[in-house]
Amino acid sequence: MPQRSDVLIDTARGLVGRANRTERLKQLGYAPLSRFGRYSVDVVVGDERQYFGLFETGRAANQMATRLKAEFGARNVAQGTLSEKEFEMFQGITPESLELFGNMLGLDSVGDQAQDKVFQTYLKRTKSNRSAMKRLIHRKGTAGYSDDMGRVLAAFVYSNARQTSAALHMGELGSAVNDIPKSQGQLKDSAIELATYIKQPREEAQALRGMLFTQYLGGSVASAFVNITQPFAVSIPYLSQFGGAAKATKFLINAMKDMSTDKELEQSLAKALKVAEEQGVVAPQEVHQLMAQARGASTLKTGDGTRLGDAMTGVANNFSKLMLGWGKMFGMAEQINRRSTFIAAYRLAQDRKIANPAGFATQAVNETQFINNKANKANWARGPVLRSQAGRSARCIQRRGGKPDQECTGRYRIRCCRIQASPERQPNRHRVGQGLGQEGC
Repeated sequence: MPQRSDVLIDTARGLVGRANRTERLKQLGYAPLSRFGRYSVDVVVGDERQYFGLFETGRAANQMATRLKAEFGARNVAQGTLSEKEFEMFQGITPESLELFGNMLGLDSVGDQAQDKVFQTYLKRTKSNRSAMKRLIHRKGTAGYSDDMGRVLAAFVYSNARQTSAALHMGELGSAVNDIPKSQGQLKDSAIELATYIKQPREEAQALRGMLFTQYLGGSVASAFVNITQPFAVSIPYLSQFGGAAKATKFLINAMKDMSTDKELEQSLAKALKVAEEQGVVAPQEVHQLMAQARGASTLKTGDGTRLGDAMTGVANNFSKLMLGWGKMFGMAEQINRRSTFIAAYRLAQDRKIANPAGFATQAVNETQFINNKANKANWARGPVLRSQAGRSARCIQRRGGKPDQECTGRYRIRCCRIQASPERQPNRHRVGQGLGQEGC
């Protein structure tokens, strides 16, 4: 369109500029610089900052401050803590709003030095520390950056992935919510709540859930064995609707045999499986391990040279190794379930001449192994600890009324738990009621 030619030309120039910058960074090499922690140590001599570092614990910050005071003098060393919620005060401000505000003040919105300062201030105060946009802040070469390259790289990859995903899908999310008809106000309210929860996720009882996993699932051969039976309990019934129970069982058993013998898979299947791994379909725990490393929760550390510091570091490192091994059996069972289901579904799709075998296999994994992320949490699971599955099951039984016998109550509780454990079944409330009313309970 002629009236949009200037806008389109500017967009094309921007794309070319970003591509050239990316190529230049690839040729020169790029190392991300990051600081981690809440406790700060700042050294300013005269008007020049000599050092600025962040630390996870007050003890580590005090040790560094003591060494810097001996080098630069106590008057030049300041300690403090950083706010982790300051960015929440500015969440309603966007770069476009600031650009418009700058134009109102008479500032040039393209390449002007004053506008750049405004944008830098915005980046520093409105984005959390894990945001990829933090790396647009001009670096001044001040000492104090983290030398934990594993954690730096993990944080760099994860934050860039979050930023890229948000750029690709947040607009679609908003459009999907706005497209809901006005007559369906209750549905729109639920969609808005879900969109808000995705944009600002909360960790419901994270410590409690971690403790429950450690107590009941982690380090347990029994829990891993029960978990590994899921393909037979769920995958085979699901796949049987596309080719019969015998064929579904045959493909699943062959998939497990190929995995146990490390047999080379067909070229198309191997390629599709690799894509599924990268998308988190068959290895969803990898992103959690990456997040843990970005937080510094799973990395081994070195001591500070003191007897107490080295002893504390050794205990922490041994505990990290123990926790890694504690969850390995359950994690390996989950991976076996997903990979075997994907392979069996892919081969079944090829046998049934389904157009997109990889898409069919991905759907099969999601339907049988479930999507266990925040976006797929049921409404009752997004909130206080008391709204737990056990409490929900108890309320289901209470609503039933009367005094059912012990066997009936047990079956009813199991049905409640199964229905609530499957987020895909939440919208079908009429089917839920029918399922609970069967078997004379």
